[in-house]
Amino acid sequence: AQLSDAKSQLEVANQDLEYAEQLAKVGSWRLDHHTGSLYWSKEMFRLVGKDQDFDPMTVEGYLSFVHKDDRAAVDQAWASSIEEQSPSYSHIHRLHLEDGTIKYVEAFAETEFDEDGSPLLSHGSLQDITERAELENQVKRALQLLRTAQDISWMGHWEWDIVRDRHTWSPEIYEMYGRDPKLPPAVYPEVKEYFAEESWAKLNAAVEQCLAKGTPYKCEAEVIRPDGKNRWIIAYGYRQSDVMGNPTRLFGFVRDVTISKELQADY
Repeated sequence: AQLSDAKSQLEVANQDLEYAEQLAKVGSWRLDHHTGSLYWSKEMFRLVGKDQDFDPMTVEGYLSFVHKDDRAAVDQAWASSIEEQSPSYSHIHRLHLEDGTIKYVEAFAETEFDEDGSPLLSHGSLQDITERAELENQVKRALQLLRTAQDISWMGHWEWDIVRDRHTWSPEIYEMYGRDPKLPPAVYPEVKEYFAEESWAKLNAAVEQCLAKGTPYKCEAEVIRPDGKNRWIIAYGYRQSDVMGNPTRLFGFVRDVTISKELQADY
């Protein structure tokens, strides 16, 4: 009876593990270096789009699913981890399945070595991170588009992380203000020195209103650069708050409108 109960508990545990792997999109595997036998969990088969009777279940068999542009790097990283007797291994790469599906996966492994440095057993996991990778790629593309737009429109962006009291300026704002990019962003009261007195009064009031009530602002201001080559800008600001309504972040854009101001003055 005890043996039967133990078997039942083991079956339940295995089912729970399979369910957890499926939810997390994480497959597990184990490689015996002496026999060359490679064990894959059910989720490993699902990740590569194969049934469990897929054969051969080898390292080379797995590499056949790796995207051709990533295959050499994956093979080299794995071989290096064995040759250098590295206890752990990790690698992000793409799978190219037979139906044309492209998946991004992150592989982890740990290897046990004998006293002579020969590998004995490797075990690890493979996680489908396609959603995360695609989101990261979208963010990178968006940032590149933003940078291109800023270059074209003479616009820069800034951020004030209120919680950590950290300020960030894009390179364009450093250029507009004539500030050495090796220096940190100017903060109050130093930043006041970059504006004409009247402009600062309007901009400071707009920032305070945004901080207190969350009112977005658009404010034209004259920038007084250290080199005397003054600029005109339009500053935009927005507030981000936590679930309790407390301000956590101010961010916005600064657009250089010097040329348009000069043209207006000529007419």
